[in-house]
Amino acid sequence: MTNEFFNKNSQYLKTDENEEWTEVGTAITNTTLGSISNVVINTTPICPNMSNKEFRKEVMRARDAGVLLIKERIAAVARWDAKERDRAEIYFARADEEIRSTLAAGLPRLLAAMQELVPEKIVRWDSELNRSLACTVALDSGDNHAAVCKPDSAKRVIAIYSKFSLYGYF
Repeated sequence: MTNEFFNKNSQYLKTDENEEWTEVGTAITNTTLGSISNVVINTTPICPNMSNKEFRKEVMRARDAGVLLIKERIAAVARWDAKERDRAEIYFARADEEIRSTLAAGLPRLLAAMQELVPEKIVRWDSELNRSLACTVALDSGDNHAAVCKPDSAKRVIAIYSKFSLYGYF
């Protein structure tokens, strides 16, 4: 979020571009004396070895690299030369027209999903989050690394489990 967002909402809030801000919602209150509402914000980072800002930046860098690779595959499947047929044979154990048409239809959908991935859709898994997702992801057993909502989910949220660490992945 930009400094303009915060400054237009509060004349007292000053921000630093190096700070990490997360919008947690809006609130209203009543005038009943002594009434109180506690707000609990879980500040546990998505990845234990970096800030959420750093983590999301790395994931977006990897996403951008993936987008380029998908575009290369789309072009290669369109050519369907001997090299691409050999590649299909390695990964799918055949290189017929059915495989080609499946790739030709599926790769653009994968590209669109990757291009829609934004930092806000990468979250740390917790049981409260699980209730709000449009899909059901497995409980954090301590061995899970990440879960992705089904591709037909409108949200396309990636839930990162506690064991996940970017080191070793990037």
